[in-house]
Formats: sequence, C-alpha cells, structure tokens
Amino acid sequence: MPYASATPDQIHPQPVFTHVKTGAAFDFVAGDMRENITVNPDRSLTVLTLGKQPRLVRITPSGHLLTPVVGAPRRVRH
Repeated sequence: MPYASATPDQIHPQPVFTHVKTGAAFDFVAGDMRENITVNPDRSLTVLTLGKQPRLVRITPSGHLLTPVVGAPRRVRH
C-alpha cells in the first residue's frame, strides 16, 4: 500500500523559500477570509476573499492591490 513519508533524499541542503515578504495584509476582523490564491504568469497573485463583501483582489509583484471585482454584501440570516 503506498504511503507518504519523509526520507533523507527529500531534505534540501538550502532553504526552498528565501526572501519571503508580506505582499498584502488582510483584515480578518473585517471579514477578509482568503478562499483561493492563484499565481499568474506575470508573477502577480489573484486572491478571492470571502466575508461580509466578497471581492477578487490582484496583488502585483511590488505589493500593490487592485480590486477588479467586488461582490454584493452578504446578508446574514438569523
């Protein structure tokens, strides 16, 4: 039966990720819940956020946020 395990040949001599920086901060208190992240060919990110008002956000490699799509505010049913 196949299974996953860590073996010595999977250990990288150098870190896999280097020079990591925060490109954009999301406000969880305001309801910005990241649902889906896509890396685009131009190295920008497309992020779908869910929450009080869903939106599609594009984050450029330099960290600028563009919001091409904003959804209707979600109503909470009681």
